[in-house]
Amino acid sequence: EKGTTREVPKFMVLPWYEGLLLLEEIEQSQGRPGRIPATWWDDEMRAVLDKERGKFQTGRLNGALYTEKRLLNIAVTGHRFVDGDEKEWHYRRDGLAEGDIANLGKGEEKDAFFCIKDITGYLPPWEAFHHEKCGFYQD
Repeated sequence: EKGTTREVPKFMVLPWYEGLLLLEEIEQSQGRPGRIPATWWDDEMRAVLDKERGKFQTGRLNGALYTEKRLLNIAVTGHRFVDGDEKEWHYRRDGLAEGDIANLGKGEEKDAFFCIKDITGYLPPWEAFHHEKCGFYQD
């Protein structure tokens, strides 16, 4: 929708650099089996990405650095998450402190809820976006 503008809720807007990382993931997935093609991916989008890559000495975006600097105190969640203080969050909970992990209880298995046994790996949101087991931002 070139030229069309509309107001969107804050939780639907990605930080610029994270959006670039997502574009890079979309670019890499084009034409790969099992991936949904982005019909809107075109030369204009590629030019934006290439221009931003050119700002770095390596000519590449740095997802690891972005994760370290921006995502360590943010939980990327689903559409609706209610925390222990009954505060409702949409897609991101920010301002998490290191002490928050120490205050977590053991957890309880009941009804349709199960405790986490182990975390075997981490997919940043821009990679999880296209992963067959995750869906849009790990929702």
